[in-house]
Amino acid sequence: MVFGQGGSEMEAKRLAWEANARAEMMTSSGQIIKEPLKPPTHFDSTREIRTLGTGFYQFSSEENERQKQQEELKSARDATLKERRKAERVKEERKERIDERRRMVLEKMERVKRKRVEGQAENFLKNILSATSSAEKADDDEAHSSVNDNSDTPTSTPRESFYSG
Repeated sequence: MVFGQGGSEMEAKRLAWEANARAEMMTSSGQIIKEPLKPPTHFDSTREIRTLGTGFYQFSSEENERQKQQEELKSARDATLKERRKAERVKEERKERIDERRRMVLEKMERVKRKRVEGQAENFLKNILSATSSAEKADDDEAHSSVNDNSDTPTSTPRESFYSG
């Protein structure tokens, strides 16, 4: 076999092999099959050597059965998506309840803190007022006792007045 400039010895061997293979492919009646066998229309995993992942699903080679399997797979996927949306909705509702509870607890803490501060302020004012009133009362008592009692001024006795002067 002679080839043009682009030919190679490998290409010649391949063409010769194909010719021999066609000649060997004969039906039971002795006719030579001129067309090579067509590969299957769909992927056939049984002919694959490679390891397939966990998401792999072996569909039937029969068209009707394969369509039925694909519909079942689609409905299972739809159900899964529905459940995911439901779980997400439940999760969001739970988060909202937690946030609401957190807000209520913080508000209560603020109210308690305000009451505590107000109570402390009232006690402080009461203490100041009671201290002021007791100091005023003590001053008043002292003033009244000095006016009525005159204990600062010495009282003279008849003997003292005799010697004093």
